[in-house]
Amino acid sequence: MRHSEAGCLHSRCFAAAYRAQLDRALAAWADPAVWDRELDMMSAKTPAADVGALIIAELVLHGWDLAAATGQDYVVSDRAAEAALRAVEANAELFRQYKGFADPVPTAADAPILDRVLAPSGRNPAWAPSAH
Repeated sequence: MRHSEAGCLHSRCFAAAYRAQLDRALAAWADPAVWDRELDMMSAKTPAADVGALIIAELVLHGWDLAAATGQDYVVSDRAAEAALRAVEANAELFRQYKGFADPVPTAADAPILDRVLAPSGRNPAWAPSAH
């Protein structure tokens, strides 16, 4: 029995659908002029660059979540991590108010950039799944 991509719960189907969504997002944001626009976000004008930075932060943070939870190494470019850090720092208090982020995890000012992205979002950079 074949499943349509939308109805398939197999990891290969999920990965293909996610990849397709990322390809569409990359195509949409590839034009530099897009970053200079304002977008309507919840009835408010928001700079597209702020929305783009939040998307990058989401991908960096949730990519780490998935890698950490499955015991995999996670590498992100410094450029992506820097964009994510700016978005996390700019929005951390607001996200904590709505329980989107936990309390910040203490980290050294000279810690690797990814650790400095994770910590203010309430993620412990040293976290690893427990062995069963």
